[in-house]
Amino acid sequence: MNYVTTSGPLFDGRAAIILKEATDAIGQQVAEEGLDLIQSDLARVIRTHPTGRYIPSVKVVRRGSGSFTVGTDIVYGAWIEGTGSRNATTRFKGYSTFRRQRQVLEARAGVIGNRVIKPYVGRLNG
Repeated sequence: MNYVTTSGPLFDGRAAIILKEATDAIGQQVAEEGLDLIQSDLARVIRTHPTGRYIPSVKVVRRGSGSFTVGTDIVYGAWIEGTGSRNATTRFKGYSTFRRQRQVLEARAGVIGNRVIKPYVGRLNG
């Protein structure tokens, strides 16, 4: 008769915890790198009359397990981005920083995820 012994993270409940930690770490790192992209781009495009208030107000906000977003709570943020109602009546059409950097970040997200998950995969093997 053959017997199978089960042990390790997959069988003792640690795998679910490790995977949740990995999901959170990946989401956090992708958001942090997105924040860096946005702040760098804003520093480049907002050069005529920088107020010093907008760029530091952009931050990472946790939305739930593994879910993060990059944004700002400043009222004129939509105008700077070009999505506000006033943009239709002015010559200024916005910088489109968030939209452009989102595309860059989406292209990089897989590489970021692969880099971040490596230590968690090692823990699953142990």
